[in-house]
Amino acid sequence: MCGRSGLTARWAVGWERPALDALLERVGIREAGYELVQSSRGRAVFRSREDRLLVRLVHPSRAAVAFNELRFARWARSAGLPIAGPVQRFGDEPVSTPMGSGSFWPLYDPVPPTEVDLEWFGRTLRRLHDVGTVPPTNGWRPELGISAALDRVRGAMSVERDVCALFVDRANRALSGLAWVRRGGADVPIHGDASIENVVAHGSEYLLIDFESSGIGPGAYDLAPIQTRARRFGGPWTAVESMVRAHGGVATQVNEAMVNLHEVLIVCGAVVPHMERSGRFRDEFVLRVTTLDDPEGPSWTPHLRLLMTTALEH
Repeated sequence: MCGRSGLTARWAVGWERPALDALLERVGIREAGYELVQSSRGRAVFRSREDRLLVRLVHPSRAAVAFNELRFARWARSAGLPIAGPVQRFGDEPVSTPMGSGSFWPLYDPVPPTEVDLEWFGRTLRRLHDVGTVPPTNGWRPELGISAALDRVRGAMSVERDVCALFVDRANRALSGLAWVRRGGADVPIHGDASIENVVAHGSEYLLIDFESSGIGPGAYDLAPIQTRARRFGGPWTAVESMVRAHGGVATQVNEAMVNLHEVLIVCGAVVPHMERSGRFRDEFVLRVTTLDDPEGPSWTPHLRLLMTTALEH
């Protein structure tokens, strides 16, 4: 096995609801059926259909994430981009309590991935990449995510040593690819998590959401998620072609380096934190690591399905 365990999360299980209660009390909102819709790695999202609000919370140890999201969203809106901005009446900065920090956003209608206008998506990302000013903050720090995952993997008791070594090699190779891309061109403003799931509808208008990872980086990275979706999760390649064509595309080698980086990062963020506690996640880690160099390999299991299956088993 890889090494000694003993890794613990920096946030306690069940921190989300007390943090929400403290936040709502701070701003004077009564609890009106807020439901938890997402929780991962010290971040949580609640929604209230009655108040038409989305609350994005972070654990106190991740307060910088909340600041980055608000500041980037306001910067992007000021640049004329179609961005879902925060609710103004709650101020310009995250609302902080001893339990966590949070921000309030309008509850817009989700857009099914099959209904997203991919040409709009590609053009919008190009507009973002071409903005001439620099965002006031940078939440895109892939080196930190990979470093944290490598520490966990090296200490994992439940994964075979050769699989751990393979992941370390692939992660270092992905970072080398990022360094190579950066040597060849300047970084630009990027979304950092440009998944088609991060598109919502406001009437007939599309808007981008979720700016926790937004900042400065290679524009090609924003084209990677839709390609990973096709390559690993069965998404249509016609969608990739439509979006990339509307964006204008990037050089082949640069594109491949950024897709490789994205795939390593979703292993780091979606699988590694759970693999010591779940056999399903551990098996998924082995599958993903051993097929990172095989674009034609078996499909990966979507993160949400893994979470739901694991929850049902317990």
